[in-house]
Amino acid sequence: MNLTKNKLSNYALLTFILIVFTVIFINTAHVTEDAFITFRAVDNFLKGYGPVYNVGERVQVYTHPLWYFLITTAIGIFKNHYYTVIVLSYICLMITIWLIFTKLRREDNLLQIIAAFLALLVSRAFMDYSSSGLENPLLHLLLVVYVCVLTLQKDNLKRFFYTSLLYNLIFLTRPDAIVIITPISLYLLAITIKSHGLKQTLKYALFSVCPSLAWEMFSLIYYGSLVPNTALSKVNINYPRMELFDRGIAYLKFILREDTVTLVTIIYSFIFVWFNKNIYAKILMLGVVLQIFYICYVGADYMLGRFLTISILVAMLSFILMEFNNIVLKRVFINCSIFLTMFLVVLFFPLYYGANLSYSIDHDRKYTYRIHWNLYGVSDEKVNYFQELGLIPVIRKHSGDPYTYPWIIEAKEKNIANKNITILAVVAGMPAWYADEKPYFLEPHGLTNPYTSRLPALPKKRIGHYERVFPKGYLETLMTGKNVITDPMLAKLYDDVALQTQGSLWRKERFFAIWRLNSGYYKKIHENFDFNNTDTLMIKVDDESFIKVDRSKYNTNNILALYMDTKSFIFTDNIFFLSNEGVPIPLNTLPTFSPFYSDK
Repeated sequence: MNLTKNKLSNYALLTFILIVFTVIFINTAHVTEDAFITFRAVDNFLKGYGPVYNVGERVQVYTHPLWYFLITTAIGIFKNHYYTVIVLSYICLMITIWLIFTKLRREDNLLQIIAAFLALLVSRAFMDYSSSGLENPLLHLLLVVYVCVLTLQKDNLKRFFYTSLLYNLIFLTRPDAIVIITPISLYLLAITIKSHGLKQTLKYALFSVCPSLAWEMFSLIYYGSLVPNTALSKVNINYPRMELFDRGIAYLKFILREDTVTLVTIIYSFIFVWFNKNIYAKILMLGVVLQIFYICYVGADYMLGRFLTISILVAMLSFILMEFNNIVLKRVFINCSIFLTMFLVVLFFPLYYGANLSYSIDHDRKYTYRIHWNLYGVSDEKVNYFQELGLIPVIRKHSGDPYTYPWIIEAKEKNIANKNITILAVVAGMPAWYADEKPYFLEPHGLTNPYTSRLPALPKKRIGHYERVFPKGYLETLMTGKNVITDPMLAKLYDDVALQTQGSLWRKERFFAIWRLNSGYYKKIHENFDFNNTDTLMIKVDDESFIKVDRSKYNTNNILALYMDTKSFIFTDNIFFLSNEGVPIPLNTLPTFSPFYSDK
């Protein structure tokens, strides 16, 4: 009878927790601009052009192959991008919560689980990126499965094999996410070698890495690179390491200000984990520290909290696994946990979710973008997109239509869909996705362009938006297909990139080009690049930096300039068209995107 009551109470508690997470998910669910870059590659794959961004150019514009093929399958079935990724994200979240509650539950850790759930609920990072259209929900699910296997599987060899397989699936979901579980994976490798010998352990390890090896082999042959182009554009910047560390520290400071719970919870877990006897909890927490150091090492990210979602999740999993021999210490730990958890919930829940909850009532409220922005361009991206791409506003304000963002509206008004034109734009997501497969999109950050991603980035640029100027002759080369780039080394780089991304897959010369592109052959470009010998200019207006297309190359009455203000994120005249024959399209037919965010 007592056993039945306990089961019923457990089911009731789990149901209540799932309902609470559902309510918060609904109030935070949105799709961000970056997801539309993947959407364009999804559409091209479903139409038979391959997993590419620009048709005819084999470039990997996503860092999450597993998530990419999951949403491609789902979108292919349900024919809707927005609602499909939100539903998939919700399913991943629900399974994640269910696994934590049912598989990591012990007789003495119910309070730890509840405290962990409350912390995750109040963490803006975790809940905001439990949707967004990005890979985080799948990453959360795989990390929880990893910890479940780690703690529940008793046989060393089987545990090593399954966790190694999950390690590879996590790599395929986001390559740099493996940093957080590398310490615990190395520990499992060591104890498995000790108990089963090196030969048998390596045999199982070889089987477990088959998914990653297969993908990397495909990537090298098809894309000509082991690294996604989006990642290459963000690491191939040649910034001083100390400047990157400064950006990383600024990122953490901004999160401490805007998402206090996430960092405070991680620090709190770190302090207590070292006083417990569970070795897994300690090593997992070591992985969290390593991952945060890695974030600073690479210069962080521009999305508030995106890279810390796995940090707080793994910190909470370590928190749940903690065990104590000392009764006094355990009592202190429990009392501190109760006090801190209640304090966080009471203080931060209204602050973090009040705007969302009130938005469901007053969906005309406005957000001020610039106050959610720091010196290096770290921003609360949800604030940017929630009014038009949040689930509640889409349902209440836009009658279920998720494609009302100004970039999509103006792209529709200018009728850019499936025109045989080249478009130079500062945004690579929504307008390009709406434009469908025919237009060739070129943006200055190199996220989707395999040539510019290999060029040095301009100094002092926004995190994750490292702009490139176009070498002299590049735009004409792009328009005509004839290489007229004036610098010999940059011209050779263009030829190799064209072979890599457009040449016949099995052409011998293509493999030589791939070798040069991936072996450091062009590393001296960073040392000798002439920022003054370009098709684009750097200008200053009121102490603000802009990129401007050199109009002297074209008819100044017919070609729009490209301006980009990365500090205030105001876009003016940010797109222009040329026909594939290089003939300018008349000015009155060109799209001009007006500024969307201004603090004036």
